[in-house]
Amino acid sequence: MGETGPDPRRYPAAVRVLPMSLVSAGVALVGLDLRIVHVDVLPDVLGWGLVALGAWRLEHRAAAVAAAVAALAALPDAALSYHWEDLDPITGEVVVGGGGTAYDQRIAYDLITDVRAPLAALALAAGGLALVVLLGRLEQRAIVLGDRPAATQLVATRVGIALLWVFPHVVVMLLQWQAGDGLDPVWSGGLELVALVGLAVAGAVVVLVARHRNRGWTATDAERSIPWASGSSRSWA
Repeated sequence: MGETGPDPRRYPAAVRVLPMSLVSAGVALVGLDLRIVHVDVLPDVLGWGLVALGAWRLEHRAAAVAAAVAALAALPDAALSYHWEDLDPITGEVVVGGGGTAYDQRIAYDLITDVRAPLAALALAAGGLALVVLLGRLEQRAIVLGDRPAATQLVATRVGIALLWVFPHVVVMLLQWQAGDGLDPVWSGGLELVALVGLAVAGAVVVLVARHRNRGWTATDAERSIPWASGSSRSWA
């Protein structure tokens, strides 16, 4: 029987972490926003950092640099300034000047009016660019290896990232910043649809990348030199 996977006695554990697993986990962290008060426990800086690491492992330096820029630009988003709002228990409306009362309160994030606003747009633009060019390289590899279905999926995903996630989000952020009102960290009303579409695209990227993480066209140069990694798929995690 042929060898189906790496012998852990011969290859270090770090080698067995697939680059596409890093990219998938990174995009998941970017798509999810889980905050304890004002601190994001799943920070975008870590997510884009994982994407950069995965791209670097795949020998795509341009994508790695773009993702690294996104990680640096996303640093301020890890902690947002905020205040508490009093809510009328009957109407649910915000009560102005209700301090010292027994009203229920909710956290409200302050509008971003400083340099953090363009940095947020830069983070998403650079991160989106990293994903588009990285998936483009993988699309070419998939075509060379005859995996046309995967190549088609990669094309559709790249278009979705650019047109349905990154472009609408960046446009909204830039318009808010230029209007002088400040960037709203929480999109509601009509903008909620834009946010949900972007989240759906991010989720699709996570699923696609995770599904194809062990294909032959995702192997690094070092992995392709190993006999059991030269086929169409591998059995690594």
